[in-house]
Amino acid sequence: MSWLFFIVGVLVGSTWTYDTGKVYEIDILIVKEEKRGNGIGTELLKLAEEEAKKHKIKLIDLESSPQLRAFEWYKKLGFKETG
Repeated sequence: MSWLFFIVGVLVGSTWTYDTGKVYEIDILIVKEEKRGNGIGTELLKLAEEEAKKHKIKLIDLESSPQLRAFEWYKKLGFKETG
């Protein structure tokens, strides 16, 4: 499943996810750099969480790295580092 986020007809963010049956994987989450900090990424994550809940999946997985700016943001939103 994917979501695209447009502002005045311009693509500013997207996410790609898939359901493994037990885990909901967030494969890609991208927000244009100049649009970051406006809640777009948070909204895209909420859509993914809602979709997982709809399928009764309680575990959402995404991969990140401490070197990425988004790493601390994911933790702030409740994601846990698993190693």
